[in-house]
Amino acid sequence: MKGGYSVDEGGAVPYGGRLPELMLHNGAMNVRPLEEGDRSWLGRLVMQEWGIPVVSVSGVHDPSNLPGFVALEDDRRVGVVTYRITDEECEVVT
Repeated sequence: MKGGYSVDEGGAVPYGGRLPELMLHNGAMNVRPLEEGDRSWLGRLVMQEWGIPVVSVSGVHDPSNLPGFVALEDDRRVGVVTYRITDEECEVVT
């Protein structure tokens, strides 16, 4: 499984078919802006999941240098989103 997806004969299956199991979890999740202390974790995560740098429609971007948000469950990082904003658009990079 890579990036939350596994592949079977029918194509990509989100979260290895575990999505209902994940949705039933009753834990509290918090979302906060990325902090400097998250940058090395994000860099390792990007390298593990996608390789670095991440290529997007607008060019090549290193997500560890972008603004974003981190999702926490029981004070453990469980998700992240990074983005870039220009005069004309907002692009989700990861």
